[in-house]
Amino acid sequence: MRILVVQETDWIERNPILHHRMLESLALAGDEVLVLDYEILWRSKGPRPLVQRRREVLDSTKFHPGSGVRVVRPAMLRIPGLARPSWLAMTTIELVRAFRGFKPEVVVAYGLSNALVARFLSAAFRVPFAFHIFDSLHALADPAFLAPVARVVEATVLRSSRVVVLAHRGMQRYLRDMRVPQSRVRFIMNGFESREIDPGRAATVRHELGVGDAQVMIVFVGWLYDHSGLRELARVLTESERYSQYRLVVAGDGDLLPELRALSDKPGGGSRLVVLGRVPVSDIPDLIGAADVGLFASQASAAMRNVVPAKVDEYLELGKPVLATPLPGMLLELGELSSMIWVDGPEEALPSLHAMLEGKPDARAHLRQLGAAAREYGRRRETWPIVTQRFRAALEETRGGGPAP
Repeated sequence: MRILVVQETDWIERNPILHHRMLESLALAGDEVLVLDYEILWRSKGPRPLVQRRREVLDSTKFHPGSGVRVVRPAMLRIPGLARPSWLAMTTIELVRAFRGFKPEVVVAYGLSNALVARFLSAAFRVPFAFHIFDSLHALADPAFLAPVARVVEATVLRSSRVVVLAHRGMQRYLRDMRVPQSRVRFIMNGFESREIDPGRAATVRHELGVGDAQVMIVFVGWLYDHSGLRELARVLTESERYSQYRLVVAGDGDLLPELRALSDKPGGGSRLVVLGRVPVSDIPDLIGAADVGLFASQASAAMRNVVPAKVDEYLELGKPVLATPLPGMLLELGELSSMIWVDGPEEALPSLHAMLEGKPDARAHLRQLGAAAREYGRRRETWPIVTQRFRAALEETRGGGPAP
């Protein structure tokens, strides 16, 4: 099957998420995958030529080396206010080229503006169109004042898709609000694979990070969104001697990176707050394995309301309890799981964890007991190979319904 993918973010450099894994798996198994993306962080890359030339990567890999996923990044002007419009114009040209040359059998969208263009062109070229959604996309609009327009675009594209695949139960109500016909919705939850930890390797990583054997290590991996709650937790950690036995290790890039590094550089801050920045994907399991608890104490933003971020599954896969705020999507999926430590907000995350562990003869052992429940939970979840095949079946279903409506 020839699959044309459109998204409004950086496929090559941004953190790997579920569609990287599934589409790479499909490509590795013999499907042809062509991705059109956008270098969303172009402003942060320093001085560059005003004209970004077309870029093509023949084998972009996050999870499965040699998968053969081909990525085309359309040309654009690196000028504020003109970057995205120029990219969208060149994306339209690339889409026409792909429909004529690559001849996709199905189009899968993950964005908004380029998804709208791809939807119109898929109808013109009579190619079936699917949408794979795992975020409230209009809530992520940048600048934020465009969110109402983005919502109209999102609803239009979703309602006109032959099949909409969603990854989180919490998004079902979201799709109803968007008036997407339920007959077109397919729920395919992320894959889950319980993983073992090498105690020796975990001890080595803790030592390299300067975390003592008796100290409680909290880990956060992923994009450092402004609403992630990291700012609030890091301030509590670095400003109070009450939490001197805790260490927060942050691995990722994003909005809060400069601020977190500044907090880490304060006297005493660096010993409690370790900010690694972006790390290789292959290092993430070792970081989580070395930790005692994973963190997702996000603020109650519209973008986070309905989802279960991939990082939460990664924590649970490695048998770690999760310090989390009870957002609706999280509660719907994980509300009954004893490995979840629910807190009222990011400012309360550390005080709540400390209150729970205070008086325990071995705080780390107590956290290991909480994390053990994730193993049983994992046995109820489907593995990534099964999930990937279900996703492919949804794409085959998209193809099998006749000409695009």
